[in-house]
Amino acid sequence: MKKDNYKINQDFKPLSSEQIEAHKDFDKLLENFNTTAQPETPEAVTGAPRRWIYPVLAIAAVGLIGVLMIVLNPTSKADNAAEAKAYFASQPFINPPIKTLKPTYLSKQVDANQGGTYVYENGSTVVVPAAAFVNGQGNLVEGPVEIKYREFHDYVDFFISGIPMNYDSMGTSYHLESAGMIEIYAEQNGERLEMNPGKELDIKLIHDIYAAPGDPLDFNIYHLDTDQRNWVYKGKNNLEIIPNPNTAVLVSDEDRATENFQTQLNDLEKEQTQKIAKIEATIPKPIAPIAPAEADQSAHVFNLKFTEDNLIQGEEFTEGFDQSSSTALIPSGNAVNDLDQQRAALRDLQEKYKNLLWQVAPNQPDFNEKAASSINWMDMKLRKLNNRDYELTLIGSANQMKVTVNPVLTGADFQSAMAEFNQSFAQYETDLANREAQLKSARETLLREINERKRLAKMNFDKRIATLKAEGKDNKVSEEMIKHRIVNTFTATSLGIWNCDRPLPPWLVRLNADFKNEQQESFNSNVAFLADQTKNTVAKFYGKKGTEVQYNRNSKKLMWVVTKENKLAVYRPEKFSDIDKKQDSHTFVLDVIDRKIETEEDIREILQF
Repeated sequence: MKKDNYKINQDFKPLSSEQIEAHKDFDKLLENFNTTAQPETPEAVTGAPRRWIYPVLAIAAVGLIGVLMIVLNPTSKADNAAEAKAYFASQPFINPPIKTLKPTYLSKQVDANQGGTYVYENGSTVVVPAAAFVNGQGNLVEGPVEIKYREFHDYVDFFISGIPMNYDSMGTSYHLESAGMIEIYAEQNGERLEMNPGKELDIKLIHDIYAAPGDPLDFNIYHLDTDQRNWVYKGKNNLEIIPNPNTAVLVSDEDRATENFQTQLNDLEKEQTQKIAKIEATIPKPIAPIAPAEADQSAHVFNLKFTEDNLIQGEEFTEGFDQSSSTALIPSGNAVNDLDQQRAALRDLQEKYKNLLWQVAPNQPDFNEKAASSINWMDMKLRKLNNRDYELTLIGSANQMKVTVNPVLTGADFQSAMAEFNQSFAQYETDLANREAQLKSARETLLREINERKRLAKMNFDKRIATLKAEGKDNKVSEEMIKHRIVNTFTATSLGIWNCDRPLPPWLVRLNADFKNEQQESFNSNVAFLADQTKNTVAKFYGKKGTEVQYNRNSKKLMWVVTKENKLAVYRPEKFSDIDKKQDSHTFVLDVIDRKIETEEDIREILQF
């Protein structure tokens, strides 16, 4: 092709404001382009010049749009994306947004030599094989190992944990929709352990999921690699629906609102119980004294004497036999400290009651009084069962006899002990009343707070139901979502965080966002979070002007920001419907909730939608 057949002009004159205004309506420009007749295929165009005129025009159009974007938006999307990427890269990969909330794990001790099965409160199980763990030096671990375990099931769990739900694969970023996630690790003597190569944990994770009819529930298994700062695909998830007509039902907006409200009430009741227990633990409860027991002259009684070396001289009180023997105390659970406590308890009894006797406890039909009196016992052992009962083991040369005995007193010793007990019990009642008076104010304050939160939850629930009725949606099924209870079955080859997920397709709406409060102050350098009621995930965005926010226009959504004062600022679902569909940018004005965040329940109440 000759050079004079074409000319590329690189010396563009600046566009006038009139030219810019004339082409700012991109929707109209796109509509005009779509209505213009286009050739069906490149092969349908004949003539050499027409083979390259369309690419040139396309390049020109792209150049024009690029110029317009630079003029209209000095900070490009690429710059915003680069700044957001740099910000998140500078933060901890797992970054809980509310630092005052500490994660809660359930723990179970297993024998590393034998393994064991961990059963979570909802029925999830983790099977630990024998010889499953090694220490930091790669040596096989033996003996007791503490398994720490927790589960994540919804957007609040994901948000609080700070675990990222984005997934980068082949240059494309996705959000992961979860069908249940776990974190599991093992410790021995405070040292984190690793999986023994070749060993696997068999996991069955129970989860409730909402899905549209016909949804294949096709999920994968991912492990969070904190070194690579990304999820690592580990294969397909073996997912089964648990047959239950009460869970696989169409869920309406009113059903879901009712379920959320009831969950709030249950969580508040649980919180109340836990906090009352903490309040009561601040002032130890006085220990009630034990009334002495008087010996029954018709019962079988032993006179057992202790020495400083725990040597006991045994003398049958009623039958007159006199034997010397040494006594060892049997610890419960082979715990040395428990053995010491039992020795101390018996020693206290000996010191408190100088003439202490031991009477065979009533209702023991197997006790052979004749054998107890006639056999020449060589030794005996004593073990404390409770505050009243002790197990006495009589040991002979060829046999043993076990009998439950009680410490008792007789005559003046009993009368003196009762007088002392009456004084002690009166003091106990006084101490108990004083403790109750001190705890009363703290309990009442807590109950007022819990009741107020219940009242607010009920008020929000009533308001939500009223809104649904006004919109005619109270009995309408929300996008025909079905609630299923499922079990995810997979094997974990390492400890850490495992997720049953599937990557979400691209969102339908993309907006250049700004985030402000009601006083029009920006939430710059904060992270914005977004939850979608139809997708079990939470997305996060760099909360600065120009950030591209993506979401599904046709679903119910909630956006929020954690302020520098550790409060939540919320953009409610009804506000999303007011966003102008023709605009490519929007300022999200979030309502700052003036409430202190102390518990997970606080967050759930605020972020309910």
